[in-house]
Amino acid sequence: WKGLINNDVDAAFGTTITGPAKEAETSPRGLIWPPLPAKDKEGWARMQKVGSFFFPQLATCGAGISPEKPVELGNYPYPIFVAYASQPADQVYAVTKAMIVNYDAYKDSAPGAGGLAAGRQTKNWVVPVHPGAVKALKEAGQWSDAQEAHNNKLIKRQEVLAAAWADYGKSSPPSDDKAFLDGWMKARAAALAKAGMPNGFEE
Repeated sequence: WKGLINNDVDAAFGTTITGPAKEAETSPRGLIWPPLPAKDKEGWARMQKVGSFFFPQLATCGAGISPEKPVELGNYPYPIFVAYASQPADQVYAVTKAMIVNYDAYKDSAPGAGGLAAGRQTKNWVVPVHPGAVKALKEAGQWSDAQEAHNNKLIKRQEVLAAAWADYGKSSPPSDDKAFLDGWMKARAAALAKAGMPNGFEE
């Protein structure tokens, strides 16, 4: 952001509601949010090839943005609760259910807490939802057949990646960090392509 304000860089990445964004807006250079119209399906397909975690969002607050002057941008879930697949389903279920049932008790307690409403969650995303959380969402009427199908595909994708990782480890990969990463990214891409699944890190 400092580079943007000082005219040293052409663009910066960040949220609309941060201090640096406001600082950039009030600087001599000013601030422009390049719009990402939701109706531009081809553009969004290109965007998600390099940032599969983004989805369309109408921004209504932040530097240079207001309900009267919204901007179509990209967004992703934040904060997000993450658990290992090995976490007991009953434990994840209990925590998720507590967040759903007690929503009214905490929704006004912190900025952004309102976004934790079950109905506002992005369930068709890039990582699978834990079975315990799925159970709680189903009970709350916040889970559809389409979301179930999407989630099952994501679980299958994780299985493909886990198998590819195991195979890569058995292939005597190089010890050099860069060569190791390069080799893994190629093995990863090949495994996903063979399974007919999206890469998520295409350039």
